[in-house]
Amino acid sequence: MLTSLQKRKTLTVLGINSGTSIDSIDLAVTRISHKPGKTVFQFLKGFSRKFPNDLRQGLVDLADNDTVNLDRLIRTDNALGDCLGRAARSVQKKMASDSIKIDLIASHGQTIRHTPQPEILAGKKRHGTLQIGAPEAIAAQTLLPVAADFRQSDIALGNEGAPITVHAMNVIFGSSSEPRLIINIGGMSNYFFIPKIGSSTFPLASDCGPGNILSDLTLQSLEGSRFDHGGKAALAGHSSEIVLHELLASRFFSSQMRSTGREEFGRMMLKRILELKKRESLSTPDIMASVAELTVRAISRRVKPILRKERSIQKLYLTGGGRKNNFFVKRLRESLAEIEIAPVEELGLSGDYVEAAAYALMGEMTLRGKASPTLFDRKNQQRRFPILGSLFQPPQEKV
Repeated sequence: MLTSLQKRKTLTVLGINSGTSIDSIDLAVTRISHKPGKTVFQFLKGFSRKFPNDLRQGLVDLADNDTVNLDRLIRTDNALGDCLGRAARSVQKKMASDSIKIDLIASHGQTIRHTPQPEILAGKKRHGTLQIGAPEAIAAQTLLPVAADFRQSDIALGNEGAPITVHAMNVIFGSSSEPRLIINIGGMSNYFFIPKIGSSTFPLASDCGPGNILSDLTLQSLEGSRFDHGGKAALAGHSSEIVLHELLASRFFSSQMRSTGREEFGRMMLKRILELKKRESLSTPDIMASVAELTVRAISRRVKPILRKERSIQKLYLTGGGRKNNFFVKRLRESLAEIEIAPVEELGLSGDYVEAAAYALMGEMTLRGKASPTLFDRKNQQRRFPILGSLFQPPQEKV
């Protein structure tokens, strides 16, 4: 099966992603073709599926706790793989009814732990990252090969395992007419600077800090709501500079780390936020405004140096669930008044499915054995590029 797929110039690939917020399963059906010297990417359709409540809570518990029950981790890995497989199977059937046959699946899985701050182990600095979601179970459900486990090859080269979608984003959004700056506001926020095609400028990417996650966790803790719909709670308050000063003292903002996660901006920071709310006698809207403003400041800190250097950038495109948060959009427009801010939909791809689409492209590269650069700036040029991902084959009929 793999050999026959590798010989084909065009494949239909289903990308699957579940982000740091653990709020839904996003699935992107894509078509990827190869012409001389060029990869042609086409987004066909996107789908979202909800987690079963008990599975979602189990994933949150694993991601938010320092100590993990290994038996529970193993069973949750298998349960998530089965859930992702059923979601993929439903999309497979839906696309078949439209006469579209999926050839390959690419699944990022769910990040349970991400440790970009290195520690010495066995005499060497070690980064680490862990995603679960048994790709073997997805292959068993769909009877298709699955590309997965994308981050470990980057870790093996001594990198953080993130960001790894830079090359894919470059292929999907690269333009011969303009450079592009894309901000993804998911659980975490991150940016992608994509130079104009043909430019000698390097692409750039990094996490900025928290995205939706702290707003979600804070409102869940205070009012039981899953998330701040449209940013209404934050818009009703006034941010506290005292709170912001203390939250911006997080080690991520003063470090050289390119990536972060719930370990830095999750339950531990929520505890600090609730302490500050009580100490400063802040209302719920005021603490929500302060937490949301942290996301805006984190993004602005990373983006402004790029805008000063790359003056030909005309627009900043927002993707991820945070593009629907009116507080984020309003404050980003005020903070980054020198640039127009627009939804990524203007570039022809729904902001709900950008990451899933990027993994689809990466999965196709895994199948073909194509390496991806993961470090782009001049200080960190790579000598060896990782082939991101491993392939998992479906079961076969008895021979």
